[in-house]
Amino acid sequence: MTRVLKTRDPLLCKVVRHVSSHKEVVDPMYELLMSEGVRMFKWMNEFVRMALCCVDNPDLLVEVLGTLVNITHEDAPWGELCEAGLVDLMTRLLVPSFSEDDIVL
Repeated sequence: MTRVLKTRDPLLCKVVRHVSSHKEVVDPMYELLMSEGVRMFKWMNEFVRMALCCVDNPDLLVEVLGTLVNITHEDAPWGELCEAGLVDLMTRLLVPSFSEDDIVL
């Protein structure tokens, strides 16, 4: 996860998205990243910030949004993410003719 945040590599982010799409893995992954030992408890906020900065890179944006969509853990800080700019991003992306079809889907 740290490498994705540092390099902003769409292919690596695709791997994270694929891993997070498996129901039996997503909850342990979330718990591990939120633990004190790993110190990645703000990773979802960092993904929102990365999405805000990579609007011009649709390959990365699709993977970042897809990863966030896959997180269905009941303790996910959705309110905090909305305040971090997720709602504004979604509003901009859903403007007709602004985004590519992959992002809108």
